[in-house]
Amino acid sequence: MINKNTIGGLLLLLFSLGYGLMALQLDSGGGLAAGGFSPRTLPLILAVAGMVLSLLLMFSAPGPAPAEQLANFKWRPALLLCGMMLVYAAIFPYLGFVLATIVFLIGAMLVLGIRSPKVLLLAALPITAGFWLILNQLLGIYLAPGALFL
Repeated sequence: MINKNTIGGLLLLLFSLGYGLMALQLDSGGGLAAGGFSPRTLPLILAVAGMVLSLLLMFSAPGPAPAEQLANFKWRPALLLCGMMLVYAAIFPYLGFVLATIVFLIGAMLVLGIRSPKVLLLAALPITAGFWLILNQLLGIYLAPGALFL
């Protein structure tokens, strides 16, 4: 039976296959590949993940009708989160990665209904610290501290 899940899954599968084929054409990075990680590693992982998700989408049970989905959709939180992403992009140069990300995550959790200060801090701080460690320390991507701290 052809439904929107099948069509969406098929389009995602075609996109992922094309992405994977283009990723195979990337240079393996010569000496970088010795550690098991090369410039094509992450694109290939993303391509395989996209293919797996598209197959799951194609063979999943059909959901409710589109009109019913739109009627039950929570527009206010979705629009607030989109607006918050714009604010995040605007404050990022001034506050830097760490503070801007903490503010964004706490705001997003508040929009989604999480009110406990303990949960807000115990989620936002480790997630931000983890991403900072991965980006800055492991991948060597410099994250400017922001104009506020310069």
